[in-house]
Amino acid sequence: MSGSGGALYHQLGPDRFLASELTAGPWAADAQHGAPVGALLLHCIQQAAGTDGGPFARVTVELLRPVPVTELHVVAGVRRPGKRVQMFAAEMIHGDKPVAAATAWSINGDARDVPGSERPVPPLPTTSGNGLVVPEFSGRGFHSQAVEIDFVSGHFTEPGPATAWVRFHRTVVDDHPVTPAQRALIAADFGNGTSSTVSPKDTTFINADLTLYLSRTPRSDWIAIESTTYTGGEGYGFAESVVFDESGVVGRSVQALLFQRRG
Repeated sequence: MSGSGGALYHQLGPDRFLASELTAGPWAADAQHGAPVGALLLHCIQQAAGTDGGPFARVTVELLRPVPVTELHVVAGVRRPGKRVQMFAAEMIHGDKPVAAATAWSINGDARDVPGSERPVPPLPTTSGNGLVVPEFSGRGFHSQAVEIDFVSGHFTEPGPATAWVRFHRTVVDDHPVTPAQRALIAADFGNGTSSTVSPKDTTFINADLTLYLSRTPRSDWIAIESTTYTGGEGYGFAESVVFDESGVVGRSVQALLFQRRG
């Protein structure tokens, strides 16, 4: 399913995009959620790679500043050319300031008989998902209007590890089909939040980045994350997730986190 009911971004020109209200995040109505930002950067990288880019084995998104819900300029291209291994990069600019950036390694090996990794798949989603139900986060935006979330264990309202299936049901840019790597990147961004260690009522926990490693191309619309947040009592930490599709494990992600008291 490529999407239903709207795109996150509308393309205004070769490298200009207008963010829709669907991109808004839970912390502020005028700032974007990290998942749409990462998905757009990856979209631009994949467009730049074209048919010359192999499977993407690693994507890193750097959230340099709050990204406003407005018109953005994205430049993408090859940073390190190669026959089997290439690095692509993209930068997102608002006004004259960079607000986000991404790099991605495209790796295309020929040893296709290497055994795949095995790990039990979490119980498959049993409903169409229930979205985000935390009262503090229930406003309009990406988290409540662009994804479905079905918890296997844990919950947004329960601090601690959590496992959840995530399905993105929009498109990233206009009518462009959503790619498997984009789906995995979007789901991985929910590792922080699903596995929070504190209540969002009195503490914010914002990720400064997201790195996703993939061992193969995901093959289903639903993507699962087994997530745990680690903190050391010094105001920062990280969230780590194992990423699955409906056939098995496909990757792992990590996010660096900033913890701030509300008020």
